[in-house]
Amino acid sequence: MGRVMSDGYTHSDKDLISHVLDARRILLKGDRLETTIARAFGIVGEALRVDRVYLFEIHVNNEHDVCASQRYEWCASGVTAQIDNPDLHGIPLYESGYTRWLDHFQAYKPVHGPVSSFPESERAILQAQGIQSLLILPVFTGGSLYGFVGFDDCSHKRHWTDTELSALFILTISLGWVLMDLPQTQADRAVSNAISFIDRMMKVQTMTLDAAPLATHLERTASRLAAATEVHRFLAETMTEGCIEAIELLQRLEQHFTRVLNGAGATDGRIVLRADDTVIGVREAVSVTLLATEILSACAVRGLGSGDQQLLIELASVQDRAEFRIRQNEDAAVPDEQLPELDAMALIMIRNLIEELGGSRVTDSGTPALVWIRFSPHCS
Repeated sequence: MGRVMSDGYTHSDKDLISHVLDARRILLKGDRLETTIARAFGIVGEALRVDRVYLFEIHVNNEHDVCASQRYEWCASGVTAQIDNPDLHGIPLYESGYTRWLDHFQAYKPVHGPVSSFPESERAILQAQGIQSLLILPVFTGGSLYGFVGFDDCSHKRHWTDTELSALFILTISLGWVLMDLPQTQADRAVSNAISFIDRMMKVQTMTLDAAPLATHLERTASRLAAATEVHRFLAETMTEGCIEAIELLQRLEQHFTRVLNGAGATDGRIVLRADDTVIGVREAVSVTLLATEILSACAVRGLGSGDQQLLIELASVQDRAEFRIRQNEDAAVPDEQLPELDAMALIMIRNLIEELGGSRVTDSGTPALVWIRFSPHCS
């Protein structure tokens, strides 16, 4: 799939992230839905080297059965199209043995792996199409399940990487916005703006003057996209347009934060969360998630949080302001002059996220921190 670089990333990973962001721009700017989706699917399908990419809509038929019907499809050259296959229209999902898929979709989780590893009830339709490996991701519109996007590999038994999953979730999130008849919600706008900023940072990557290797840039971008996916998932599940409890946000993102910290070799990295009854707005929740991700990525590179060390993530209220801080637990000293070694993109990212929050840095030589800011929670 591509030449392996350090940290297990490949050049095809970079190509996939770039192509997914290209496809996202096409989706958001396109006029004719059918043509736009076909172009976007083609770009991503070629980057993934899969045989088919398609969209199914989940609907209820006249007998009140929950069904799935294929609406759009892209096929690689020489691959038989399935868009006109009558077996792929009006599939009663529960009756056909796809309860597992629906359960995963409602939990915002993918279905993926070699078809031979799937339950027997799911294999018949898939094997009839010559599918060796499959990835299915749910698509939501306005917080409701619309359907799913599928990626077929008809040649290889394939296991999908975390980088691929994070990048492709960005595609399905964007597709959900395009398919939605209603205006974007506040949460959608906040996540969309965050992804656009990550996209811009990806574009200027080659223009930075630091000496960070490609694998480091790629790891940071993959972590940012994973952050956007995770916070979007949280907002979709809570379906909130108002105030978000700080402790609920941090707890929901704890696994993501741990993966980011462990991603560059800090295998024993540990995170401690601390929050009071603070509530913050949707936009602020997105910015805090990305800010924490950026700092933890830098910590992973330096090995902070490994071994006996712990990183403490705090989100609390101070009078009428919210306060966000990341530091070593038990007040381990991390002088401001020894902040993690960040590449130029990371420094730009952090500066812009603090500006997005309308935040100001807190300087207290007696309580050193990796990041310490106060901002208006903008929650009423």
